[in-house]
Amino acid sequence: MSRTQYILLAVVLALAGFSVWMLSVVNVPKPGAPPGPRHIPDYYLDDFTATAMGPNGKPQYRLSAKHLDHYPDNDLKVITALHLTWYRPGLPDWTVDADQGRILHHNQLVLLEGRVVMTRAATDDAPPIRLETRDLTVRPGEKYAETQTAVTIHSGPNRIQATGMRVYLDQGRVELLANARGHYETHR
Repeated sequence: MSRTQYILLAVVLALAGFSVWMLSVVNVPKPGAPPGPRHIPDYYLDDFTATAMGPNGKPQYRLSAKHLDHYPDNDLKVITALHLTWYRPGLPDWTVDADQGRILHHNQLVLLEGRVVMTRAATDDAPPIRLETRDLTVRPGEKYAETQTAVTIHSGPNRIQATGMRVYLDQGRVELLANARGHYETHR
């Protein structure tokens, strides 16, 4: 064999070896095998509202959003432009607005992504509260929310900034985690 034929044979063998390696790396389903789960939505909702009822038959929280996609392979719900309201009998409700989010674990965990704003109306003895943050983790059934990111709290003329917070909605308690600093105005 000539030198050109040896080179051509080496190239063909290298291509054959590369093809065998690629087939072992790429997960090609065997003929007749059922396809595995695919991560594609099986339904979607536009401009919807859903209400979760408590054991007493009264609303616990209500979720409204611009769009929702549901993925059946992991029961993930991806939502955009959402508004969440927690009802507190005898007390002002808490509301949350976010750019987008993901609902996981059979609606027990909501991961809000992007800009998040929480509000609570004024009470007889306290002004309204507005919390601004990003990337908030919410456990609706537990009436609990938390973030590790920067948060700014406005309450009347007062302002507090901190890094990270925990919100216990049923107790109306906000716990700041680190680097809290504030501006307070007193009345004489």
